[in-house]
Amino acid sequence: MIVDANVLLRSLEDATGAHGKAVRARIQTARASGERYTVLSATVLEVAFVLESSNAGFGWTREDVARAVEAIIDEPAFEVEHPGALRAAAGQYRRRSIDLHDCLIDAVAQQRHTHALSFDRDLHKLGHAERP
Repeated sequence: MIVDANVLLRSLEDATGAHGKAVRARIQTARASGERYTVLSATVLEVAFVLESSNAGFGWTREDVARAVEAIIDEPAFEVEHPGALRAAAGQYRRRSIDLHDCLIDAVAQQRHTHALSFDRDLHKLGHAERP
């Protein structure tokens, strides 16, 4: 089963409504049974974007967003796509004023011993990018 961003968001916030309770119960059941839900890296990026956004009602700090990404990776009920690269990206994101997506591209490039092909200045600042 693949987890959508709205489920992850409700798992991270202290939602006391029916949806928040349902998500937490489902995750607890998965933990107890050993079931693992797939979390795509694109979904984690979407969650981070929403958590950063004050327009979406969150406005979390970079530190809190990085912790949320790590919490998703560390959740035993989740099998996260690119967990090592996402963890490295969260660390870069925490320390630098660069968006999580660029940090993830850089981390995957490092893991694959290659570079990202990009004009993005922030991506170049991370050191594993080249221009076309």
